[in-house]
Amino acid sequence: MGRQFNRLSARTVVAVSKPGYHPDGNGLHLQVSPTGTKSWIFRYSLNKRAREMGLGELTLVSLAEARQASFSSRKLLKKGVDPIEERARVRQTRQLHKARSVTFEICAETYIEAHAPGWRNAKHAEQ
Repeated sequence: MGRQFNRLSARTVVAVSKPGYHPDGNGLHLQVSPTGTKSWIFRYSLNKRAREMGLGELTLVSLAEARQASFSSRKLLKKGVDPIEERARVRQTRQLHKARSVTFEICAETYIEAHAPGWRNAKHAEQ
């Protein structure tokens, strides 16, 4: 018997309550914690190192979205790129872009608004 894919159904995902990992196939697992919370995990190995990447909790990520995310991660693995490191690089790039979009004028206005109540008179704010 070969590998099984798409083992879980939407009904099974909602019904399962036993703590542990429940495989869907292609490295996608539904993780049920001892407290009953459910989340999606993508398990893989790269350079003989086992890794787990969280894809989100069940309330935010559907079965179809989790399958799509694991598919995208497998495509990165095929190229030799670690999906966890790629996600971190994308986040860092986004934060850098956001930080660069703040101008000196915006920073100065924010500073004045925050500190103006502590100044003795309005003349200091004008300066």
